[in-house]
Amino acid sequence: MGQPLEVCLGASARGLGQPRPRRLPPSDCWLTGQELVDRLAAGKCADGVTLVNDRIQEFDDGRVTYLGHAEDEVHVAVQWGNPLPTLVRLGAALLSKRAFNQILTPSRIDPLLSAPTSLHTLRLGRQLGWLSDSTQDHSDLRTRYKRVTTSLLHRLGGRNQSRKTWSQLCSEAHGLLATATNLYDAAGLDVTIHVRLPDTAQLTRDKARYRRFISFMKNTVPKHAAYRGNSAPRMLLEKDGEKLGYRLPVDIDNGARDATLTADWVIIGPDVASFRTDLLEAFESVSVREQIASGAEIGIRIPIEVGIGNERAHLQETISTLLDRRGTTLAGSLDISTATDLYLYAFGDIEHESLTCSPFDIAEGLIAADRFTSSNVPLTVSVLARGLGVVSSKKLYPWLPPTARKLMRSLYKADRPLKRSEILESADISKNSYGRHRSTLEDSGLLVEPETHRYTAVIPGEWSSHRRSAIEEIDEDAQKWVLYQKLLAAQIRARRVASVQNASSIKTRTYIG
Repeated sequence: MGQPLEVCLGASARGLGQPRPRRLPPSDCWLTGQELVDRLAAGKCADGVTLVNDRIQEFDDGRVTYLGHAEDEVHVAVQWGNPLPTLVRLGAALLSKRAFNQILTPSRIDPLLSAPTSLHTLRLGRQLGWLSDSTQDHSDLRTRYKRVTTSLLHRLGGRNQSRKTWSQLCSEAHGLLATATNLYDAAGLDVTIHVRLPDTAQLTRDKARYRRFISFMKNTVPKHAAYRGNSAPRMLLEKDGEKLGYRLPVDIDNGARDATLTADWVIIGPDVASFRTDLLEAFESVSVREQIASGAEIGIRIPIEVGIGNERAHLQETISTLLDRRGTTLAGSLDISTATDLYLYAFGDIEHESLTCSPFDIAEGLIAADRFTSSNVPLTVSVLARGLGVVSSKKLYPWLPPTARKLMRSLYKADRPLKRSEILESADISKNSYGRHRSTLEDSGLLVEPETHRYTAVIPGEWSSHRRSAIEEIDEDAQKWVLYQKLLAAQIRARRVASVQNASSIKTRTYIG
């Protein structure tokens, strides 16, 4: 079995020049293409922006983008690198050679260009940029956008550019990304953009940098919406009289004024859920054209939801949706709520201000559990626990020392109790590290010895019934880990109650227009 996705994403190779968009899943990742899409889709809980608190790897090369798809779902991942580089890299990835070879194929693109009025509709309705009358098929479109993206990437590296030049570059970058998401939408493809912030503390410490990020979201997300096949921002937000004339007439149904987004956004990083209020306020402050604001002209609305992917209600939804996607069920009396508790016990960060568990980790563990099970066989608690061994050790029991996490991961991954030599090889730890942690983990109830000198991990949340000694008889580290288990259990119970009382808190919808 290959590496967890998060480990692979943090191992991008460095190179000269602008790197090409990389394939999702990476070649050394254990997930297949469809499993990768199932995993990435697990993070999204809102039609707009989903915020996912998560401890993520920093790319070795921050310029790298990742592009993956299965059927009609497309996911593109980028590491935040200030507004302009992020815009250009996203647009370039979605209109790259890889994209035109594997996603925007002739069977999807040529029908959009073949009808007599197709170009007219794409240019004036969808507002696709850089099209000309000579654009007739897939090859023409790919060649044209290759020139545009190459030019933008080249100019992105320029220094000492004038304010006017820089402003023009920003306008083109916004146009490129909006063109890309509208093209995908016209081709019947759903796009999700993953913006990764591995060091949110660094971003929020600098108020100017943080304001630039919020401003980026405010100015970018609404640009990716359509109303009945027409560009929603051109209909609602555009104030330039000349540009307003460059559009198709649209009949607006007063009872159905809402546009649909051509891309959803997932923001991932430590404590990004704290951005929620600022993002909602930013979207609410977006101004529309004066004639619409005054009521002189009927306008559409752009609805944008902002949700938090770590809320218990969404974690339960993640499990339910994945079970449906994979055509499997939970066994016997095991229900969605109990399975959610298991993952909260395994991934919950008790040392964090709020209990944090990533839907991406749940998805990866659940997909692995399904892999370990024969077709049409329901998933048991023990196989869910075994799936934990496929997730990065950095995510498992985050309150344990790194070596102890590796040891526990190796036990979960195994389908039988392991002896010392097998644990040392599987976990890639030293004899000294093994000796230092094994007995402490056993004292705290996290592992047991079902056979002489062979060990297995305890199901997350069931530790207390396996603890072999009274708390006053075990060492200081074991006592601390027992305390963490109790605090974790108390927080999970509290979250279970709170999720029932505040079921609507998972996402909030605001309207522009």
